[in-house]
Amino acid sequence: THRADVLFGDLAFRPFYAEGDPHELIWQVRLMARIRGLARLLAGKYLRWKVLLSSSTPWRMLSFAIDRQFTLRL
Repeated sequence: THRADVLFGDLAFRPFYAEGDPHELIWQVRLMARIRGLARLLAGKYLRWKVLLSSSTPWRMLSFAIDRQFTLRL
């Protein structure tokens, strides 16, 4: 399955793992990817804590990373 936590745009075609399956499978896979993305953010793998703490604009970086995960586009 596709593992991106946030997609840049709409899907251009139905993924091979969802061929013949209902639309809900795509949402289920996308939701799991979003949960994994949030876990990556909290674990410091998407936005490293050292970089965040040494940044001149840490709140801006953190708000971007959080907003990216909570965008309505799945």
